[in-house]
Amino acid sequence: MSNAPTLVVCGASAELAVAAIKAIAPKYKTVLCQTRKSTDLLLEAATKFPNIEIIENSFASNSDIDNLSKDILAKSNSINGLVFFGSPPLKYEHFKKLNASDLSSHLLIQAQMPALIVKNLLPSLQKHNENLCKIVFTLSSVILNNPPKNMTPYVVGKYAALGLMKALAAELVAKDIRVNAIAPSMFESHFLKDVPAKILEMSAESHPLKRNLTIEEIVPSIEYLLSISANAINGVCLPIDFGI
Repeated sequence: MSNAPTLVVCGASAELAVAAIKAIAPKYKTVLCQTRKSTDLLLEAATKFPNIEIIENSFASNSDIDNLSKDILAKSNSINGLVFFGSPPLKYEHFKKLNASDLSSHLLIQAQMPALIVKNLLPSLQKHNENLCKIVFTLSSVILNNPPKNMTPYVVGKYAALGLMKALAAELVAKDIRVNAIAPSMFESHFLKDVPAKILEMSAESHPLKRNLTIEEIVPSIEYLLSISANAINGVCLPIDFGI
């Protein structure tokens, strides 16, 4: 068990998560990465950075969370950062096709499971030197204004995660823990594979630069919210959307 600062990343197989991990890994003694299943991108990152450890866990039930918490605490009792990237696949479907399973899945992965993992890890969430402990949620610009149609489970899940972020910011501020989020607009990734091409084109056209975000434009905001420079920021959802 190590007393050196540890970063925990949930949903680590996402393209944005891997890019952030590669940028941030040198700043931590250990980076513990939860994923349902290891991907080539994540395995490549772990090969490049020996301090990355992958924990395969479904993150879908109370027993999963208990097992994940035990695995994490067995490796570190000093966690200085916790980042949540997880989200079920985005489906672009009319509201009349809404089903309880999709809705429950988004609420489970984006709000219920993160709440329980924070609760379980709370005794080990600590500041390191002058850098307060940071928790960062990866949300979406759908929570900034009126959301788009045909994405109800995804939108509901993101709003639930926003509510959790706000609640944790209030609950944990006195414990030297800062809780914030980012809300990027649509960005190019495999996550959008089921979104119609026309929707991607319309999104790009609505931006001042006439394109969607890139992952490289999002990662620095995650780095910032984990850094000592963000010690005075709490309960904030940072838009990353070209200012639209």
